[in-house]
Amino acid sequence: MALCRAVRRWALDHPAEYALLYGTPVPGYTAPADTVPPASRVVVALVRVLAEAEAAGALDAPVERPVTAALHADLDRLVTQAPGPPTDPRPGDPVLLAGLAAWTQLFGLVSFEVFGRLAELLQDPADHFDHQVQTMADLAGLP
Repeated sequence: MALCRAVRRWALDHPAEYALLYGTPVPGYTAPADTVPPASRVVVALVRVLAEAEAAGALDAPVERPVTAALHADLDRLVTQAPGPPTDPRPGDPVLLAGLAAWTQLFGLVSFEVFGRLAELLQDPADHFDHQVQTMADLAGLP
């Protein structure tokens, strides 16, 4: 919850910077390689939370679906290229996929709020945000 709320708070406090980082991509633009580690911080942090919970036996098993060899290889590559110290042991594929799903949902929630997509729908977007983050945690297996 703290990680997700921090992302939301920063985005709401810095909407222009958020839009530069997570808004519509510029056609043909490729970000410089040195910007990838900072841009990966949130997903790495989300996966670390899940991996630590899994290693501590505190994670309910996330929904497990068959994973293709290509997707497994992608997950291995993502784990080995993640900034910071490696997670040991390597999280299972369901945990990594839950982390990626939480990451995309988090930025979807934040983007909809920052870009005004929820303004006329919700009286209290913070309550909605917290509810959705709890749902993400449930789906990922965090008690």
